[in-house]
Amino acid sequence: MKSIEASVSELIQRSRRTSESHDRDTKLILDYYGFLSDTLATQEQLGNQYSAGTRQNVNQIIDKTFRTHVAAKRITGIVGASELIAAKQISTWSDIRHALTRTELISDSYHPASLMRLLNELGYCEDFELLTPIAAL
Repeated sequence: MKSIEASVSELIQRSRRTSESHDRDTKLILDYYGFLSDTLATQEQLGNQYSAGTRQNVNQIIDKTFRTHVAAKRITGIVGASELIAAKQISTWSDIRHALTRTELISDSYHPASLMRLLNELGYCEDFELLTPIAAL
């Protein structure tokens, strides 16, 4: 099965013509959803990193290139990932990561907040919170 990252990348590539800005926009969007970094970047940080301008410019790029062109049902694994998360009343990120990496939908280094950002923006798991255990002091 194709990973969620591969599906998102493929849909972005098909959504626009090839150009220098398209390549930048693709990387920006993949980074925004956590596929290129293990940290959750803000739109302002991504604007600076990719020379895309302000937070508003980054939001417009994400809207034009991804949000308005992508049907969630076309992203391989997104429904399965959301159903797996929603099926558990209380879950830790490690439980969910284990289940999703076992099915190869995400990599082991994928950040939980990135997955929730993607799922929420696609209309899944909107009322779900992930628990991240805090190390004992």
